Amino acid sequence: MTKSQRVLVAVNMALLAALALASMTRGQSAAGNQPQRGRGQYVAVPAKAQGLSTGVLYIADTANEELVALRWDKGTGSFEVVGFRDLVNDVAAGGKGR
Repeated sequence: MTKSQRVLVAVNMALLAALALASMTRGQSAAGNQPQRGRGQYVAVPAKAQGLSTGVLYIADTANEELVALRWDKGTGSFEVVGFRDLVNDVAAGGKGR
């Protein structure tokens, strides 16, 4: 199996695990007073990032208007969160989210 095939299998496994977790926790809120999240609609885009030796996978939840960036950590064999953005707050701030 080539390196790109292994990465693709790992991405699919991570998405499958996220889907399984989401379906098991449906109807449960992480904090009792927070509104419940709607069911997500996801778009994943691979990219290269400056300053990182590995690529980055951007996953946008278009239904909940959130964006997360993940990178593959070869040492642990798992994804690591690089960053998270709440796109609604970013738009409200006029795009000055950092």
